[in-house]
Amino acid sequence: KPFGNKGQIFGSSFSALCDDLSYLNSNPSAASLQNQTQAGGFLEYDLDSTFFGGLGITRRAKNISDFGYGLFGTLLTITDEKYFEVVTGLNLSYNFLSGYDFKGICAGINIKTGWQNLSFSSINDINQSDFVYLDSKSLFSIFFDLGLMTQFNLFKFFYSREPNVKIGLSLKNLGIVFDKTFGIPNNSPLPSEINLAFSCKFLKPITLCTGISYPLNLYDFSQKYIPSVSFGFVFYLKELISLSLGTEFKKNKSQVSAGLELTFSDKKININYSLDYISKEFQNHKFSLSFKALLGDSDRNLIDYMVDKYYQAGLDYYANGEWEKSIKEWEKALQLNKNFDPAVLCIESAQEQIKMFKKISESLNFE
Repeated sequence: KPFGNKGQIFGSSFSALCDDLSYLNSNPSAASLQNQTQAGGFLEYDLDSTFFGGLGITRRAKNISDFGYGLFGTLLTITDEKYFEVVTGLNLSYNFLSGYDFKGICAGINIKTGWQNLSFSSINDINQSDFVYLDSKSLFSIFFDLGLMTQFNLFKFFYSREPNVKIGLSLKNLGIVFDKTFGIPNNSPLPSEINLAFSCKFLKPITLCTGISYPLNLYDFSQKYIPSVSFGFVFYLKELISLSLGTEFKKNKSQVSAGLELTFSDKKININYSLDYISKEFQNHKFSLSFKALLGDSDRNLIDYMVDKYYQAGLDYYANGEWEKSIKEWEKALQLNKNFDPAVLCIESAQEQIKMFKKISESLNFE
């Protein structure tokens, strides 16, 4: 099950969008791209007596800006089936080769542990006066998620530092399941899958995304599955309200979801509704609520502002022919952001101007 409301809405397509804490389940590489430290949780309930909830926190390091990390945990109970499941995880991510024009390739991993318990006896068949040991099955698992992501600008019709196109690839739930005797049951494979997704924002208030997911059975590679396809749409209203709509076409489990996200200062609340429209008589309705607090960006916005300020000051000096002063301003920008390539190019141009002026002066003095 996806972590958080947006993961529920967009399905596999969220492996590329990853603009919310829900990326912890969708694509572990996205931690190194998050601008804000985020902490939050979610609750989900459907009419089949299924309760699902979780908590998570993610942070992008200040001193190593290309490194991100997080912690998360989920709890799933299904009352009718006497099923109980707990998953905890550690998220690590790094953005390799990041720069101004090329934004790098992000790689990430989730290291997870899980415990599940399934009771096969029906409580309805047990008298209250009876003392019965339920025939139950407990399983423990150690597993991983792996993710890759890259982002770039393409047909971008608005100004923003953030690239408008993302491509994400993730391998989920790769690992081993153990029973109570530390044996490996061959009839309990993890729900492994591979996801490939694409998201784009050609206009600032509108984001589109799509993804494809293929299940994997690591115990039996001869198993054949039908891939699922998902689509998503987000419309932002002045960055205070966003409307989300997503659908996922999956064999016997297809669904459509809608969500509303409200922003109050640095806090966000997301209300989500999902409908399994393949089920008979539209019985599987899901309601979920999530809360997210933004806990600061480690001065990243302030640094960007100062970099722009030094860069513009350097351009002003350059236009007036004061090349030494312009170089000093651009060097200040590079001290704050070593990957700010426009300052590097400008410094090279100013140095060429100084050399050319020196040659002209020497030529005039010689004559």
